[in-house]
Order: sequence, then C-alpha cells, then structure tokens
Amino acid sequence: MIKNRIILSVSGFMVLTGMTFAHPSVHTTHHIYATNDASKIKPWSVRITGIAPNEAPYFVSGDVTSSDIVLSVSKDKSAEYGFGFYQGSDFNVAYTLTAIDTSQTADASQHKTKSCTFIVGANGPANPNITVKNYQGAKCTYKDETGNGVDFYLA
Repeated sequence: MIKNRIILSVSGFMVLTGMTFAHPSVHTTHHIYATNDASKIKPWSVRITGIAPNEAPYFVSGDVTSSDIVLSVSKDKSAEYGFGFYQGSDFNVAYTLTAIDTSQTADASQHKTKSCTFIVGANGPANPNITVKNYQGAKCTYKDETGNGVDFYLA
C-alpha cells in the first residue's frame, strides 16, 4: 500500500510539473563534416553544450543523450547528432558547437590552433539564428537544410 502511494506521488509530480525522465525524439538532426585533409591524421575535437539559462537542451548521438556531448570528426568520419528540448520549452534555447583542429601542433602559449565556435539559436520554427566565429585561420561554415536541420563544415 505504501509502495503504491509513493509511485502515484512520483507519477503525479511528473504530470503536474511536466517533468519527464526519458527524452522524446529529437527536434532536428545535424551533421558535422571536416573538409581539411589533415583531419585524416588527427580529427577535429567537437564539443556541443547547451547555453540557455532556463531551458537546457539535450543532444543525442548514437546511444548517448546529454546536455554536453563530445564528438570526433575527420574527413573520413563525419558526425551526426540530434538536438532536442523538453516539452513546454519555447525557442529561448541555445547552444554552442566548438571545434578544435587537433591536427595542428601548438601549445597554449603559441595561440595557433585553428578552432571555431558556432552559437546556435532559433528565431522560431525552421528559422535558425547561427553565428560562427573562426579563429587562427579556421574557415568553418554551415548550411541550413531547411526543415532538416543544419550541416556544419570544419576547415
């Protein structure tokens, strides 16, 4: 009897707050491609992190679902991830995709490692708002695949 009340209490709490423990499907799917030949030797290291203060998004890649995900991308091996947000969220959700070219040999004092950061948000449904910052000669770009997500290109 007590066990049933606890289960009902937890279930009732989840219904009242809109809280869920399992992620529903993703909202959009994205691809990341490395276009430089050096990435065949050492890949780009990519980190995707939610930056929205009130509504944390989540990312899905393979069997991993997290609010912070790390991927490895080379010219021979692209990456795919899904972006999702919780039920009840609005479009005040944003995240960054930061990529570092690990094929270059430079330490922190030399400040010469190519990298780029994409700041990803949306003005509304199927209306992405993306800013890209390139550092140390990186030429990273993106292409909006309207209705299917955005593809990111690392160079």
